[in-house]
Amino acid sequence: RPATVDYMSVDAEAAEVEIFRDFPFADFDISVISVEVQAHNYYELDTIFVTAGYAKLAVLGGDHVYAKLRRPLVPPQGAAEWQRTIARDFHAHAPARSEIGRSQ
Repeated sequence: RPATVDYMSVDAEAAEVEIFRDFPFADFDISVISVEVQAHNYYELDTIFVTAGYAKLAVLGGDHVYAKLRRPLVPPQGAAEWQRTIARDFHAHAPARSEIGRSQ
């Protein structure tokens, strides 16, 4: 059973990707993680956390706050179906071209 941690804060002076790249996420049930992130590491760190089942909640200055999702981000039917659903819903709710820029 994984160790439970409510909140973890990491300030690793630009080593955040190296720390979390091989972090044993399965050994810990961490609810919220705050990480001071260097600008050149934003994308890679986001990818690591999303893959590990976290969502980014906030960016507070140089700190990024991630929360563990209790359900998977990608639904069971798979990523391809999920992407089609998002694209369909996005276009269904987008304003018509004739309405863009029209004031109410």
